[in-house]
Amino acid sequence: ERVRTVRVAGTCAHRRLSGWERGLCRVGQQWPGTARWLPLRRTVYRVNHRRWFPPLDPDRYKFLLDLSGLCRTAGLARLGSLLAREDLRDELDRISTPVVLLPTAGQGSELQRGVAELAARLPRVTRTHLHSTGLLPELTHPHRLAGVIREQFLGQGSGASAPTTARPSSVDRGDS
Repeated sequence: ERVRTVRVAGTCAHRRLSGWERGLCRVGQQWPGTARWLPLRRTVYRVNHRRWFPPLDPDRYKFLLDLSGLCRTAGLARLGSLLAREDLRDELDRISTPVVLLPTAGQGSELQRGVAELAARLPRVTRTHLHSTGLLPELTHPHRLAGVIREQFLGQGSGASAPTTARPSSVDRGDS
């Protein structure tokens, strides 16, 4: 009752991990130190995130690499294991707070399925697609994310309205 609206980006109510991902979580929980020392971390970030960052501002991408390297490896692995263990799908219909889902360009099929499931099961949901931003719009295009937040949460902007109070049509949910 205290939270009026929720913004959700890149999440799901349940995620099945592959055998490879489960193995990484087990090994990672024993790995000392921070993610900075993980093999191939920079390569994975370059392949998955670099193209979405504006080319004229290399500091944003450097900030992502620096910040992500500070995370404790064991903590990240524990979060991954928790994600695989928890299944909140049966709880979604009990959430009465309006939820704004912000799927982005660059999501893999697993995240797309998770967003679709949230959109189908949450009783008060609005879905706004952020194209050309990648998975980290708060870093790649913060001005666009701020515009969506202004529209959805404050009702400001061109033709903006507050989040819908009923399940929106497929067009409103970005399914087209």
